[in-house]
Amino acid sequence: MANYSTTTTTSVAPSDTNVGWDGTGLKKKPVWIFYPHLSLFPPPPSLNLSCEKQFNNLKLQTSTLSNHHLDTIKQLKELQFRILEQELNRWKREQQLSGNGAPFANNLDQIQKWCEDLAEIIWMNQQQVRQLARVQEGLNIPSQDLAMNILPELSEGLNMLMDTLVKK
Repeated sequence: MANYSTTTTTSVAPSDTNVGWDGTGLKKKPVWIFYPHLSLFPPPPSLNLSCEKQFNNLKLQTSTLSNHHLDTIKQLKELQFRILEQELNRWKREQQLSGNGAPFANNLDQIQKWCEDLAEIIWMNQQQVRQLARVQEGLNIPSQDLAMNILPELSEGLNMLMDTLVKK
């Protein structure tokens, strides 16, 4: 019975070292070896266009996501103003007036809950902006394409929101 090599892999070329006589008078089956770093043929143009299209799509999506974060930060700033400047100041004023006998609805627990929820939303947005920055770094976008990169400003805006929330 002939002893043929059962090891075969997809390859670019057969290995000359694995072709020869096996000692039984029968020729061994060639083993194909794959060399991933070598390419006999350039990728087809359609593959290059597809990759370029996907790359441009990713760039567009990261830009769109950055703009959505900018809108979110504007809304968070408005919400923070409402909680800290309007609701908290109203609570302080009502507390002062209660000393003169005015009715006082103590809703400080609700204001505290709003502040905690706002802090959590700001924190999640900070994490998302950091992740988006890592995605952009992974794409190796050319510097001229990063001229419209607003991620540093987004990060700074979120940090300012968190600082203001903590200090108030």
